[in-house]
Amino acid sequence: MLHLTWFEFFVRSIPESFFIVLLVYAFSKQKVDKKRYILASLLYAVLVFAVRELPIIFGIHTFIVLFVLIVITCYINKIKVIVSFRSSILTMILLYICELVNIFFVQYVFHLNIEKMYTDVYIKTLYSLPSLLLIAVVSIFAYYMLVVNKRKKGVI
Repeated sequence: MLHLTWFEFFVRSIPESFFIVLLVYAFSKQKVDKKRYILASLLYAVLVFAVRELPIIFGIHTFIVLFVLIVITCYINKIKVIVSFRSSILTMILLYICELVNIFFVQYVFHLNIEKMYTDVYIKTLYSLPSLLLIAVVSIFAYYMLVVNKRKKGVI
């Protein structure tokens, strides 16, 4: 099981959910509706927290979270199912790439013990912040390039 503490929920999960939903908007090439965006992001964060509390085998939560993201972006953000499916998968792939890059740097560049890091919630959250920053940069850049920039040029 992948339990989250309330500290991790507020410091990591909530900000990350905003960037994940923004990235789905970017890949869907849709302009953000602020109310729907906030609602979807907060609901996604809460549901991810709930899924991580389930007594399931490691890895299964990924598929459940992906399904949750697809459903939320379809029903709340009004993104078409096929577009939401594609965008959600791309988003999750990018999220995991950002986390892998972070773990690579923590383990092989800074030579920190990953196992020890995961025993302390505060240290784990601190060392996971670079991947959060990376997904933030990717999300904002993708949204700007795929949605904002295209609208300025009159493509969409």
